[in-house]
Amino acid sequence: MVDVGVNMHTVFLPYYANDDNIENIDFHKTLIPLRSCSPNVSAWPREKGIHRMHHIDTKGVAINTDGCAGIPVVGDKLARLAREDVALESPRMLDCEIILGKSAITALEPYTSSSERLLDTVPVVRGEKIVLFFHGGGWVRGSIDTHREFAGELSQVTGTRVVSVGYRLSPEHSFPAFVHDAYIAYCFLLKQGFRSSSIVVFGESAGGQLALSLVHLLRGIGSPAPAGIVLVSPVSNLRHVKPSYGAAENFDCLVDYPLESPMSVIRIMYAPGQPLSEQMKKELESPLVSPIFGSFTGFPPTLIQSGSCEFLYDDNAALYEKIKRQNPDTPGIVQHDVYDGMPHVFQLIFSYRPESAKAMDTIGSFVREL
Repeated sequence: MVDVGVNMHTVFLPYYANDDNIENIDFHKTLIPLRSCSPNVSAWPREKGIHRMHHIDTKGVAINTDGCAGIPVVGDKLARLAREDVALESPRMLDCEIILGKSAITALEPYTSSSERLLDTVPVVRGEKIVLFFHGGGWVRGSIDTHREFAGELSQVTGTRVVSVGYRLSPEHSFPAFVHDAYIAYCFLLKQGFRSSSIVVFGESAGGQLALSLVHLLRGIGSPAPAGIVLVSPVSNLRHVKPSYGAAENFDCLVDYPLESPMSVIRIMYAPGQPLSEQMKKELESPLVSPIFGSFTGFPPTLIQSGSCEFLYDDNAALYEKIKRQNPDTPGIVQHDVYDGMPHVFQLIFSYRPESAKAMDTIGSFVREL
């Protein structure tokens, strides 16, 4: 059993039991410095592969604004963000990075006479499979740079190109800004010529919530869903506490404050600085916020990976059971692999462990077989 030995929230964040002093909390000064607590750049040396940054013109990507507005509970917020993008005089740019491991380079080089094309955002070959990658970080930290090595290893084990998305973070941009960015990134790949049946959505931790929310959104507005989803320690229930939360406290870095505290990462993600209300609790049960509350009938093939000692184990197990239960005629539609003694996102935190190597190999096999 791995003892991480630190609860990040209690080390770095002040504790507030309730909303009595919420008006005195400067969420920007409290949270944004957290982003400097991890390395700004994750190395991906040339001998391992190649990568290139791109900037998506958000005004140039057609999205279904009316469809977004029709999503129950939170649709108006999503549609408003979409309209704000359109109204901007200068387009907002959404960063993304194409990254290829050596195996992806080897697989795609025969189809192009220029290695530069491998770093472009259009398909190299008809029907090319691609992975859309959403990093974790509790919706307040993490970036393309911090997760470059992980995205690169993902490209290596899958043999595909990976598109890592630099979605907006809270508290500067609270929900649903990151769901909006995920939707734009997905529509951008479609615009560039990728088929929905060739896109695999990957998310770890908070990025797992984003991946699930994106698929719920796509299904809700009648857009084509991706070929499959890979979820590493995903967040799926932001409304209710599960027993594994307390059990994991000594072994997992991901232990949050209760919802009653204004420093709860859930409230910071959703509405920083706003008092907890019954309306907020209701909104947290939207499938775009807490994906577990959505319908999974006809959901794309899904791989879930968890550590047995992690904070979100019970949530991950509940997610697996619900997808399985709602698709009785599709055996094998969902797979949940549990790694004994491992904590939250061990594939990233303990990448040198044999369990991590096994988990990444499993992801590679899953993606290749879609």
